[in-house]
Amino acid sequence: MKFLPILTVCLILIIAIVQAVPITKRALGSKVGTLGVSFEDSYKKFNGQVKAANKKFEKKIALFNKVIPDAAKDDHTDAKTTKWLLDWNAKYEKIVGDLEVTSKKLDKSIATLGKHLKQ
Repeated sequence: MKFLPILTVCLILIIAIVQAVPITKRALGSKVGTLGVSFEDSYKKFNGQVKAANKKFEKKIALFNKVIPDAAKDDHTDAKTTKWLLDWNAKYEKIVGDLEVTSKKLDKSIATLGKHLKQ
């Protein structure tokens, strides 16, 4: 009589173990795929915001280069100070350009993520 309960417990354990181990491993599980797509969408959105900010920066930088010399003439600002401001703006423009290059790299990286998630 003790044999039957022991056999039943062993069978239940074997069934539980078999159910817990997946038969085939997938390269990309459904949960990971769903989360990956969610993050891909978020990254695209954030990079779009960076691109929009870049366009605003470019407009403001151009406006700065146009307005500062005129304003300096009107209020008799020292030429050295005006030159410093324009040089500073040129350095700032380079930094914004670096941000644009980074944004393009992010686009490529996000596209790579998308390709991997679709496989």
